[in-house]
Parts: sequence; structure tokens; C-alpha cells
Amino acid sequence: MELVKICAILSLSQVVGSVPRDCVPLENDVLDQFDPRSVFQPNTEIGTKQPPIRVQPGIRPNRPLPTQAFFTSQLKSTGDAPMVLWPYFATMDSEGITYDAFEFRRFMDPERTILADQQSISEEGKPWNRLLDLGTNFFQKVSGPDGNPLSGFNGKSGVKVGIEGSGEPELEDFGDLYGNFKFTGSTGSVAVPLVRGSILLTHIFDNANPVITPFCLDSINGDPQNFDCPQNPAASDGGSGFLSGECTGSTLTITLHNTRPITDISLIQWAANTASQYGSSHAMHNCDDSHCRLSENGQRLDITVPNAHGTMYYAINYISHYLIPGDWINKPRQVTCTGGGKRESDVKDSDLEVLADNQDIISVERGIADIALNATCDGNNMIEIYVNLDQYSNIKTNEVQHAVEHDNIWGNPPAMRSCGSECTRHGNIVTIRMQMHSANLKFAINVINHVVLPYGNWIANPLEITCGIGQVIRYGSSGLQVDNINVQTTTARTTARTTPTTAQPTTHRPVTQAPTTHQPVTQQHTTGGTSHTKPIPPERKFILELNEQGTSLPHQTRKYALYFSQEVTPQVRSSDNKIVFAPKSGGHFTGIMQLAYLGAGPRGNHENDTVFDEHAGVFSIAPKTSFCASESTGKAYLTFNWHPNNQDAQSATSSLLMLTMPHHVYSMNSMYAPYLKDTVFGFKAMTGPELNLEMKLPRASMEPDPTAVATLNQQQRQEIIAAIERDAQTNNLDQFCAHVDSYGVGKAIGFVARLASISRTFNTQHYTALDESIRNCLEKWLRIQDVLDDMWKFQYDTVWGGLFLKATRGEVQFGADFGFPFYNDHHFHLGYFIYAAGYYVKHYPDWGSEHRHKLYLWARDVANPTHTDPYFPVVRHMDMYTGFSWASGIVPGSRQEESASESLNCYHGVAALGEAFNDKKLQHVGQTMLAMELTSVREYWQVRAHNRDHFPPLIQDTGVCGQIAEDSFYVYTLNWPCEPNVFPMRHACLVGIQVIPITAVSKYWVDQEWAASIKHSCESAVHFNRENEYSIADQQQRDRKLGTGWAAFCLAALSPLDASHKTEAANFLHDKSARDLVGGTGAASTLLFIYAST
Repeated sequence: MELVKICAILSLSQVVGSVPRDCVPLENDVLDQFDPRSVFQPNTEIGTKQPPIRVQPGIRPNRPLPTQAFFTSQLKSTGDAPMVLWPYFATMDSEGITYDAFEFRRFMDPERTILADQQSISEEGKPWNRLLDLGTNFFQKVSGPDGNPLSGFNGKSGVKVGIEGSGEPELEDFGDLYGNFKFTGSTGSVAVPLVRGSILLTHIFDNANPVITPFCLDSINGDPQNFDCPQNPAASDGGSGFLSGECTGSTLTITLHNTRPITDISLIQWAANTASQYGSSHAMHNCDDSHCRLSENGQRLDITVPNAHGTMYYAINYISHYLIPGDWINKPRQVTCTGGGKRESDVKDSDLEVLADNQDIISVERGIADIALNATCDGNNMIEIYVNLDQYSNIKTNEVQHAVEHDNIWGNPPAMRSCGSECTRHGNIVTIRMQMHSANLKFAINVINHVVLPYGNWIANPLEITCGIGQVIRYGSSGLQVDNINVQTTTARTTARTTPTTAQPTTHRPVTQAPTTHQPVTQQHTTGGTSHTKPIPPERKFILELNEQGTSLPHQTRKYALYFSQEVTPQVRSSDNKIVFAPKSGGHFTGIMQLAYLGAGPRGNHENDTVFDEHAGVFSIAPKTSFCASESTGKAYLTFNWHPNNQDAQSATSSLLMLTMPHHVYSMNSMYAPYLKDTVFGFKAMTGPELNLEMKLPRASMEPDPTAVATLNQQQRQEIIAAIERDAQTNNLDQFCAHVDSYGVGKAIGFVARLASISRTFNTQHYTALDESIRNCLEKWLRIQDVLDDMWKFQYDTVWGGLFLKATRGEVQFGADFGFPFYNDHHFHLGYFIYAAGYYVKHYPDWGSEHRHKLYLWARDVANPTHTDPYFPVVRHMDMYTGFSWASGIVPGSRQEESASESLNCYHGVAALGEAFNDKKLQHVGQTMLAMELTSVREYWQVRAHNRDHFPPLIQDTGVCGQIAEDSFYVYTLNWPCEPNVFPMRHACLVGIQVIPITAVSKYWVDQEWAASIKHSCESAVHFNRENEYSIADQQQRDRKLGTGWAAFCLAALSPLDASHKTEAANFLHDKSARDLVGGTGAASTLLFIYAST
């Protein structure tokens, strides 16, 4: 039997796994064995702020830790974020690992697009009316459950897998595609081999029973359940609002303009009082029909406040969405009421409440996870609610509101009342004590501008408590917990509330077999192909049906399958919403358990229950990547060897099934077509032990392509030569090099190197002085001329493993030098230096030979190809599975990548440095990484004919993605202000950041097809006054002009489209020099690209 399985795998590998003979694997040998500590002193400073955690002690001494891997977020001691496994999100804690699946449709669903309109220009006289057709920032949320699509994954949806008594997981092993973790519990352990693309998630148990927590569980094998269904709040659900006030006589009218229709006015609260009284009396009042009126399709709310006089202060709170103004107590809005019938307005002081605008510009969830409550109610119907504000000491007591009603009169909604005499406070604990008149109560808590407990629809699903039976209600980020204690005396009750005990589970209901209504079957399924396996025994397979979060999808459920390698019996613990699986034969479980998502659909629909049966029991373990470049075929090759383990396969013909991303399918060898199949995820999947991708091998040299240069006419040559002169006059690298951060210097030296290479190409003498500037600057940063300030001297970080710059004179900070000390943007910054070194070594090989080891340290930090290098991780920023780089290092938060073109520049520089040294290995590493990045940039950042339908409608319109982020995959915004920082001009920056810097390889992604996609974005940015709605735009905003540098990028990006756009771009540049453009580029470089695409 085992031989049959192995032979089947080998035969498939022989069919589709071949690469050319001259394609030598690049991952086996180091680029250089030089010890960085011999020239750059060791440093451990980042260990004080971000030491690695959850790592077995023997790993770090022997190999560097990856700073951008999909699992790195789980190793950070500060600011961790969920992992993206494809096709699952996952996060770990001491109780286990939680997964939730995502489907491809989320990536293009317009209902998941969040508008962040703070840079959208407004209509003259109507600042609340944003002209979104001229452009807006937005995010495409992909991690929130379908029932709560604008939220994010927080580990409280999907399915959690753990064991009893476990502690924090530990990383045991890792590679380019995997991270192996292990949990150790009270009786045994569970190993979790996390592999990118795994559809069946594998868990290897050793003498430990699986403990499964299915959030929102509706049934297991058809047996009804009612597990807790916590909901992660999404502030963006309410839109954003613009607030103004106006007085007519003694009546104050507060007007709220909201970007989304307000469906329930009772969720709006207002505070208003005279300036002299507001400080001591600013209670929030609930909107009702007597004071509040909706109009304009629910997007305008007018609140009428009588008896207004003098200076009036006011604010509004849209419960669980936003508060205007943010500091509503100390800095409320104000308007003067004369009382004489004169109309007064404060529109000039109005404010737009902007959501989804945090530091990372990725997530819209507020930091409220630690605010929680405990509640008890005694036999006298006295309810006490303890609200723990945790670290939020700035929250005032009267910002805590409560709604407490008898269950038979709970309103829709009930009034939220601000804390008064019924509330007391000790530290950050606010206690609400109220005498009620019956025992059955419903309640909710609102902490203004922070959170509503319970999350989600608190009106329809409030918290409930019954007085006099010893209940303790707990609610917070871990969901709802109901405990029962023995209540006898007042003293006992107080003690119990302070340190309540958790009762032992009282309900263990075994589920012994699958219902007859959906036994495993063997007929063909639309998503599963044809199965030839025997039905899996019901004691080895269980179907979990989960309710959707929220109330918008009451008839839809999400299905998961659990596969076990031996027969087990589940025990349902309703007390803590867990299911424990024990061997049917007794004892503790040893074997594998796999979890697989089966799709979402109508409740009770089980058409997909068997789609993965034929693949159950087979999994990838410690997969390996191999990559090489073939000059004979002009291609780069990337192979994923999945190393399938099939010792627990359901049958001899069971095969490994792995997910493929769109760029995989686009780039794979055509021989793989028979092994592709559709899945419930919407992505294609492939059966078999390996995947091979083929990509065109890009040019290595950083010099202008002589063939392209030969096409220039005399006038074009003269224009470029004149631009060389203008650019050379602006060169200030000598003054700049020692006094600016590594990114600024990097762009400057990259610009000078590109200019020098163009000077040589056009036979001018400018390169002589430019070369001297390049050498001096390189030597300063290589510490050959060791004259830089200490904060800019390279050191070697021994905590994680890599080059380190302190970038500040004080304590090392996450934000210093764009996060470079914590491995942010190394490929951006060092890429420019490596590019310049590639130029200089090519023309001064003796200097290169003298300083080769130091130059290779730069290359190894960002492009080391092998796990055998003891000092640097493999291609630090590159994600081998997604095919593109992540800019993020180990700073808090999730991964993202904004300027993909600067990633491309890095790998182009590595290839050019390898060519300059005549080092084919280094050259091919650079070319292969460049080929991979190009493939994914063209797939995920740029709208093209083959992938248009993969984007949400707004990205289809813009033609470009501003950045890729794990939580909101497609993001159309920037992490920095771009003058004039309003649309439509801002489009130019979003295009330009994907163009910078212009080099000899820009032609591979800045081409005619992409130019057609970005045509409207760029033309509206450069010629904004031609747009239909621009005539009604706010005068002050529309008078702000687009900077010439970003305009030049947009025009250059359009130049491949046709002759007229090429002429327009060239004419724009005819009198420009580098000082008029964005740092890192110049007029000569841009003109050469416009005319010759090189």
C-alpha cells in the first residue's frame, strides 16, 4: 500500500517538475561567508522593545529569524496581528490556534469596500458633500466574516483548535512556506505545521485530546447547538459625519450629515448646553421624534434644541460608530445664539469625523479589546455592573452609559443613560448599581467613542441576567461567559463578584454518529470533482455548521469538516462552548486531525460535505522552495516541493490538495492544467506534490538598453543631453550624504548613479564628478570613511539577525527612519545603495574587489537566497508564496507593501551588482526575485485585461492599487500626505508611488496596457479642472495645484499609451530638472524612459 502511494507521487513529479539543465538551484549555497560582526559591531538594542517570543531556545543561535514571514506576527512581543495562511486567517494564544476561511469573492465585493473620504474634495458651501467621483481613499476588507464584512478577523470567528492545559505555542522549525509550532498541555502535545496554501489544516496530536471551539456553532453532524457568537465591532459601518450648528432666535439646530444613511435615530445622542453650564452639565440625550428629524434619504439629521441663548456648546455621539468632536467634553462645537431671531451658524468651525485613518492606514477597528464587564443581581433585584476600562484611564465616568430594563419592556432601543449618582469609580473600574423591580433583566453598556457591550447588534441581542440565582455575567473580547455561584449573604456576594469561581462543566452530550440526512456520498460535486474514495466512517468525520455573525444573514451558515485518523467520540461542553474529542477506544488521542472549510450557504445545505474527502489524511510537511535562472531559455523558475505526508491517507489514491493564487495559475507550466480544480474558496487548487512557475528573465544590467537608445532621433538626444546638464547642476549628494536618513540618502545616490549611467551612454563628461560623489557616499555608509554620526553607522543586530541602524540619538524607536531599525523597508533603503554600487563596481572593478565583502553584506541583508547563511534570513522581505515583498518588519501591526516599484528597484540593483562582479549566482538571485516581484505586481497592483475582474469596482476604475495589506488586501490610499493631498490630484501620487524610481527595467511594468488602465486617474490628476464636478468643488481646495514631481510620474506612466501622450509628457519635462521632481528621479531619466522605455 505505501509503495503504491509513493510511486503515484513520484510519477507526477517526473511529469511536471523539470527545469532546464543550466538552471542551477540558487538556494543551496551562501553568497558570501563573511562575518558581518567583523566590520559592523554587534547590537542588541531592538531586543528591549521587540524581542522574539514563542521561539524554542535552540533556533536563534543557529539561524536568523525571519522578520517578514507570515508567522512573524506571532513572534513579536508587541503589536501582533493575525497570520494569513491562504486561504485562512489564523491567530494563536495559550489556548490554541483559531482559523477562519476567506473566499476570493471578498476581494472584489463592493459591499466590502470602505470609503475613507478625508482627502476627497468637497462641494463649495457644502463641506459635508464629498465629490467622490473625483476620487476617494478606500479599503477592501477581506478578513471580516460575511455576517460582519466591514470588521476584521480577531480570533473570535471560525474554529479554534487546542488541547487541555496548554501554554503559549513555540516555533519548532520554519522555512519559506511554513512555520511549525507546538502546544504542550497537561497530558501531551499538539504540533501545528502551518503551510501556506493548505486547504486541509493539519494538527498532529500526541497523547492529548483535541479541544475544538467553533464560534457561533449551530450544529455538529446535525445535532443542534447554540454556541456563543461574539462580534467584532466595525466602526466604519456607520460611515463618517459632518457636524454643524445654527441658531434661529432661541432655537439651536444641530445638523449631522452622514456619508451613509442613518437607519435608526435612537442610536444618535446629542449634548448641548450654554458655555457656562456645559462643563458641569453635558449629558448625552437620546434622539427621539420630538427633537430629531431625518431627511435626504437618511443622510441628514437635524436635532432641535430649544431655549438656546448666548454661546452654546454641543456634540453628537453615533453609538458604536463615532463621536464629533473627538474631545467632546473639553473642546465641543460652539455657536452663538442671539435670541433676537437672527440666524447664526458655526459652519466655519465644523469638523469632519474621519474613520479608518489610523497609523497603519489598514485597520478601522478601535482598540477596545480590553474593555469588559461583570454583572450580578441579588435576590432583592439589585443589579451591579462592573465596567473595567483597563488602560483607558482618560475615559471619564460620565462617558460610561448604561441601558438596563426589565426584559418585557426592553425598548427598540432602550435609552442609553450617562453615569450619574448610581455610578461609582475606583481606579479604572466603574460600578453601576441600580434597584430594579423584577428579576429578569436586559442590559448593555456604551463607553462613548470606544465600544458598546455587547458588540454588534446590542439592541436585538442585549445581555441578560436573572436576579437571585447567583449568576455572574462576564462579557469582553473573549465573548460571553455565564457562571453560577452560591449567593447566601451580602458579604459572600461581594466576594464572589470580586473573584468569582468558574463552575465545572455540567453538560457533556456525546454526538456518536452523523445524521442520516447527510451521510458522506460518492457522487460528483460541482466543486469537488469525482471521488473514488470510500465514505469516511462517521466517527472519523464531523460537520460543523456555524451561524454568521450579526443579523444580516440569518439563513446562511458556514460549514467546516473535521477529519480524524482514528475513531473518536465528541463531548459537547455547553458551559464553555467547547467540544472535546476522545478516542472511541479510550485514553488520549494520538494521531492527526484536519480542519477544512466547506463553504457558506443556506442553513442545512450540505452539498459540499464530501468535496475534500478524497484528500483527507494527506498533508504538506516542511515544504521546500527552489528557484533558478536559465539563460538558455530566458526564464526564471520557482518550484514549491510540498513534501506530502500520506501515512494517514483515507485511501491509496488520496492526493495532496494545495491552494493556488491567481499569479500561480497565470505563471505555471501548462502541463499542470490537468491537476487544477475549482474549490469552495473561489481560488483554484492543485493536486500533486509540487508546483512549478515559469517567468520571463528580466535584464540584469542597470545601464540603458543600447538597442532602445539607438531608436532615438537627434532632437530627442539633444533634449536628453540638455536634461543631463540641468540634473547635474542640481547634484548635492556630497552635502546630503552625511546628514540625512538612509531613505533620503538612498534615493539621492540612486538618482546620481542613474544620471551617471545616462551621461556615459550619451558621451557627456558629467559622470566624472558624479562618480566621485557616488564613491564618497558609498564609502561613508560602508564605514570605509567612518565619519557618519553614530546613529547612521551600520551595526549587526544579533537579536533577530540583520543590519541595524539606530537612526536616533536616544532610545531606539519603532518610527525612526521609517522603521528601518526594526527591519521595515530594508529593501527600499538598501535597494538604492545596492543599485548605486552596481553602477560604480561595473566601472571601477578594482574598488569593488577591495570592498566586496562589505557590499555583499547589503545584498545579503535583503537578498540572501539560502537558509545556510547563519547571519541573514532568506530574501528578507520576499514572500515566496504571494510572490511579492512586504515592507513591514517587526514593528507592531500587520504586513503591508506600498511602493512595489521600490521593491523592484531593490532586486534590479542586486542583479546589477551581480553582473558588475561577474557573479552569476548573485545576478541570478536578483533576476529571479525581480521576475517574481514583477509577476505579482502586474497581478495585484495593476489592473490589466486578464485580472480586471479580480478587483473591486473602484480599483477597476483607478487602474492601480495604492498598497497591499493583509487585512484589507487592496488599499487605495497612502501612508503619507501628498501635496495637495486631495483628490483628484492625489491620484497622481497613488500612481507615482508605483513608478518611482524610473530605471532601465521600468518598462516591464510601466507599459501600454497599464497606461490604458490608469489613463483617467492620471488625466484627472494632471488636468483636474477638466473634470465634470470640479466646477462645483470647494474653491480653497481646488486652487491647490498638483506638484510637478508627481505630475511627471503620471505623465511618464501614460507615455507608452500613444504618440500624443508621449509628446505631452516630453513637453512637460523640457524645462524641468531634478529639483522640480520627486527625490530619487531626474529629468534625464524620465525623458529617456518617455522616449525609449529604458
